[in-house]
Amino acid sequence: MRHRFSSCLFAAFAMLVGGTPGTSQSLPESVRLDLHGFQAGMVIATFSEGGLLSLEAYGSQTPRRETPMSAEQVFPFPALSEVMVGMAVEALAAAGILDPDAPISRYLQGLTPTLGRATLHQLISHSGGLDDARVRPDQTWEEALDDLNDWALLTEPGYIPSRSRYSFPLAVRVVEKAEGQTFSEFVTAAIVDPLGMESTTLDLSRAQDMGLYDGVGISTQADVPFSRIPAESEVRGLPVVFTNTRDVVGLLEAWMTGRLSGGLPWKRSGSSAASKDAGFRNGVFIDEFEGQVRVSR
Repeated sequence: MRHRFSSCLFAAFAMLVGGTPGTSQSLPESVRLDLHGFQAGMVIATFSEGGLLSLEAYGSQTPRRETPMSAEQVFPFPALSEVMVGMAVEALAAAGILDPDAPISRYLQGLTPTLGRATLHQLISHSGGLDDARVRPDQTWEEALDDLNDWALLTEPGYIPSRSRYSFPLAVRVVEKAEGQTFSEFVTAAIVDPLGMESTTLDLSRAQDMGLYDGVGISTQADVPFSRIPAESEVRGLPVVFTNTRDVVGLLEAWMTGRLSGGLPWKRSGSSAASKDAGFRNGVFIDEFEGQVRVSR
């Protein structure tokens, strides 16, 4: 089976064989036209037939254009944390360490009755019935998860799609309980190290040592156009993955070709209940484009 995909941390490109009719611009020309305002720079990798075809950096690290973007630049990639939760669940299920279709009350004590009936597959497909209410300013994420009960449910688990910011952090609690180590430790030992992802870490200090660059935002000061936004070690209750484009492409290749335990990302496993026809599973969106399965995030 042939696999062709592109990956970048600032933009995603749908690359179709044959190109778009009427388009004569090269990829570098198209990228340079797009780099304006906050779209200061990007790294694009193309991968085909088991090998990395290209890895190119465009633009700069900030809108001020003072530091050119590097092809090996390390970025915070919070969305990849959810993808890795899905990978972890499927790998542990394949190893017989946990059952993603069992009620999470099997692994977590003290849950209220209906919340406890939710399954891991429902949580990582956003069909666990949980609401998406904001965490109170006076609460930590740990406290917010501790306070979850049946009042946080919009509906019975598995009944309808119900996107919730609590689904994946709660799934992480189950993974940690079943595995007996932190999620960051498990991901590092089971995914990052075996795949040789040398520029990937879930440790903010190590990421900074590897050249992590702060984000930028609009400044509130009239004489300062942009302000630095320091990277965080946790976003919405999940540890942030810090990585570069080369490592992301390697991870996707391993996942798509089945080298990671637990099956291909677009294959439904277990009884995902209401997610049977849903387009979100294991941290990624799944649909079809011109007859082909498309997995995106």
